[in-house]
Amino acid sequence: MSVAPADEDAGRGRGGRPLRLLTLDEAHDLLRVLRTMAQEGGTAAGEADRLVREIGARIPSTH
Repeated sequence: MSVAPADEDAGRGRGGRPLRLLTLDEAHDLLRVLRTMAQEGGTAAGEADRLVREIGARIPSTH
């Protein structure tokens, strides 16, 4: 498992402002896009599948 380096800019957007958290709906939208990428194959499919599993385990289901 790779971990991003912990530096002073981690979690900051443009202009040094903190990034806002995703809403639950946005997180589910992101999962749908990643699932599609994983199913279609290609060079990013493996990473998309890994992210689906990691992010999916952290957010509640809407069903």
